Amino acid sequence: MDDKWIMETPETHDDNIRTECASTHEVASGVIDNLDEVSPARRKPNSALDKFIHTAKLGAGLFADSYDLFVIDSVLAILNEVRGLSTEQEQAQLGITDSSKGAVAAATSFGAVAGMLIFGFLSDRLGRRKLLVVTAACVAIGALACAVIVQPNDSITMSSQLVIFRVVVGIGIGGEYPLSAAATLETPGSDNSIIHKMLRAARLFCMQGGGMVTAAVVALMLIAAGCPLDYAWRILLGLGAIPALVAVYTRVQHMEETEGFTRNVEQGQESTLPATPVLEQLLKMKSVVLTTCSLWFLLDITFYGTAQFRSAIESKLFDDGPTAGGSPQDRLVHVTAFSLIVALAGLPGYLLSAHYVLKRFDVWLVQLAGFSALVFLYIGIGFLVDLNAPVVLSLVVFAFTFFVTNLGPNMTTFIIPPMMFPTNIRTTGHGIAAASGKLGAAIGSYLLPVFLHEYGLAAVMYFCGGVALVGMLVCMASLRVREICIWRESHRCLT
Repeated sequence: MDDKWIMETPETHDDNIRTECASTHEVASGVIDNLDEVSPARRKPNSALDKFIHTAKLGAGLFADSYDLFVIDSVLAILNEVRGLSTEQEQAQLGITDSSKGAVAAATSFGAVAGMLIFGFLSDRLGRRKLLVVTAACVAIGALACAVIVQPNDSITMSSQLVIFRVVVGIGIGGEYPLSAAATLETPGSDNSIIHKMLRAARLFCMQGGGMVTAAVVALMLIAAGCPLDYAWRILLGLGAIPALVAVYTRVQHMEETEGFTRNVEQGQESTLPATPVLEQLLKMKSVVLTTCSLWFLLDITFYGTAQFRSAIESKLFDDGPTAGGSPQDRLVHVTAFSLIVALAGLPGYLLSAHYVLKRFDVWLVQLAGFSALVFLYIGIGFLVDLNAPVVLSLVVFAFTFFVTNLGPNMTTFIIPPMMFPTNIRTTGHGIAAASGKLGAAIGSYLLPVFLHEYGLAAVMYFCGGVALVGMLVCMASLRVREICIWRESHRCLT
């Protein structure tokens, strides 16, 4: 493709749009091919077994990531009950406080920030396949290590060990985001149009919903079955290694390097580019980088802040409920059942977005509508709490926030970055955007429980509404980036 395409950009585009599109074209030069021209030898088979293997090698990683991210809410609720049943010395060894609970929850997000930046940068140089094996292995090793932590001496508490190994889990999780999205976009299928590539990435991200529901189901089953609490939290953490190990096996045995990355190397866009040219390329796309980073950052403050502390929010909603003075078993059943309700409410959002909404509506408008709806929902919950409305009504609205989030901005912030960045910097750009999101998740995971304790549930919901409002305004201001995205799609810049 030559520069004449840029000159044919509609005259209604302003000079800034034209300049940005030109920069995008320059970045993508040499790696733009017709998406329909896929090598027959590498075309993905369509048998049921092949589809299962394809889902397992990429989807199992995201499933494990989601499970490990969201199971920590139930684990911390169990450890809080264990603390209440322990002696003073055992409580000191356990080290579970309001502050340490926030640190354990945020550790995964901080680790993910590092993983997204490191693996995203390396993947554009070393390829997708090898590093996808490494990321899944990190998740498996970290999950198993969390399950077998011991109390060696009084100098390091068990919560401190959890923080360390949850960082390892987070590093693996972080790498999965940009690498799995890139591998999905760059792997040929029966239909290689841009819209179908986007929908394949959306369907892959639905695995996050499956992991979230599974974490709640397993926690509820263990507690309801009377599993000793000292074993229950270890089992919950250790089970996260199983889908990660499945991903390791399928990637080693059944995965090839992606078509897009291989083509890049063959056309001279090698994986040995130094950091300086990559930085220059990203600076040419600065509006894309800033928009994707800021939206993901704002979303994850509220999404992970509320998702990883559903049990704390439940305790505030049902403060005078029937289990308030019950046994630890009764309280935990109530907490895990609440987590399951919220997870089930969010699951249809993933599926509806991937299989219906994104087929029919502009992805940017879906993102804007999602942030706008969240403003009213979060503020509405705050009003309901202040007005002492029926708890069931607050629960329904709170659960609905997860449906809206997964239908809109949680899905769109994942699929837009890999569509915007060309192959030779795809995982680097996506990794930077995703790292911004996990930085927001770490902030939300650490601050929201503190705010909840200090100011109450209504104030937390108003804060989340304010964050969503900023996200809505950023979406409205990002029309220039949307124009660039449309230009890239119309000129087939997605390889």
